[in-house]
Amino acid sequence: MTDDALVSPNSIAAKGAEGPREDQRPIGADSVPAMPQRQFAVGCLPIEFSTPRPATEWPKVVERELYAISAVSNVSVTGQFDWLSPGQPPSALAEELSKRDNEREEFWPEPMFGRVAFDVVVPLRLQSDLTWDGTTAEHESFRVVTMYGYEGPCTFISLLNTDGEITTADSTNSVAVVHSFISKELEKNKSGLRMARVGPSPFHIDATLTAMELDKPFHVEELGRRGYRRLDFRYDRSTFDSIDDAERALQRSIAGELALFYFLIRVRNRRTDRAHSLLDATNELVAAQQRTGIVAWLKRVFFSASKTRRLGLEVLSAKLLATSEADTAARRIEQEQAQTVSLSAFTSELAEASADDTSPVVENAEQVVAFSEKFRSAEFEVSVVATSTILGAVAGAIVALVVPN
Repeated sequence: MTDDALVSPNSIAAKGAEGPREDQRPIGADSVPAMPQRQFAVGCLPIEFSTPRPATEWPKVVERELYAISAVSNVSVTGQFDWLSPGQPPSALAEELSKRDNEREEFWPEPMFGRVAFDVVVPLRLQSDLTWDGTTAEHESFRVVTMYGYEGPCTFISLLNTDGEITTADSTNSVAVVHSFISKELEKNKSGLRMARVGPSPFHIDATLTAMELDKPFHVEELGRRGYRRLDFRYDRSTFDSIDDAERALQRSIAGELALFYFLIRVRNRRTDRAHSLLDATNELVAAQQRTGIVAWLKRVFFSASKTRRLGLEVLSAKLLATSEADTAARRIEQEQAQTVSLSAFTSELAEASADDTSPVVENAEQVVAFSEKFRSAEFEVSVVATSTILGAVAGAIVALVVPN
């Protein structure tokens, strides 16, 4: 089965649908023997170097260190790896690694194309200690696949069932369990690797893959909500030899959208960083305007122009970058959804990720710049007039003293 065969777009049922239509009933209905179903979750869990090393060493190191974890098997690191930043990592690596995972903007290294896959068993008795709230995935066997595309990575975590039936487990909990377990093992083994994370991980869907009789390779149905969106991806059982084949093809069909989503999240993280910097500079200028006393007045009148000008330039830069980012996001979303292999299942998430929620900060900074410059100019004019008046009075007194009547 090749990617070229996946050319039919999906049709998404209206929200609130209770299940498949009569002509799309899952295999296993009535007396028909049950066919495989699989739950899976989505996140962004790329593996990166934790210390500076050449990017070209990454594939072999990842494979070797994953196999060094006793609970991991079936490791596969494949692809024609092209690197966004070849050679040694940027000097910002240490700063990036110090950030909270959900604030990450880049990884080291970041291949443009490739796939890392492995199976891992995480015993239930360990799982409650791996999550912040003590929840578990209610499941032990997982397949983890991180796909690297043009926009970046995305990760699929599947619950490997022994009986082929949907379990009562919450698949989204598997993201936290796997991330924490692999992270601890890589650190314990002093591997020089870490499993990074970009939020939201888990991606806000409950997903299943179900065998059905269809007239196309895939169809996606949105089911009734119970928290996250519930998406049932149905595949035509006559098109694929197994659920594993169908799952690999499905991942190829939706990885582009998901990688783009996380790319937009990383762009949003950069925009948020700029907004924080802008907010700090704005608050500093406001504080300077509010200080009282002759010293504060003199600083405001004669020395605050450079701060105001610097903040104004930051505002201008933020507005230009936001416009450029919005144009890039719109273009890439349009290009991705035009792909014939894309299921276009995440339109709303892409729109939300690309939205600019920092514009109020930029607008407030712009108003503070205008206010500060206006009143600094007014105070400067007052100081000039006052100084002229004082100097005139002094000069007049001197003249009166020097020049006889």
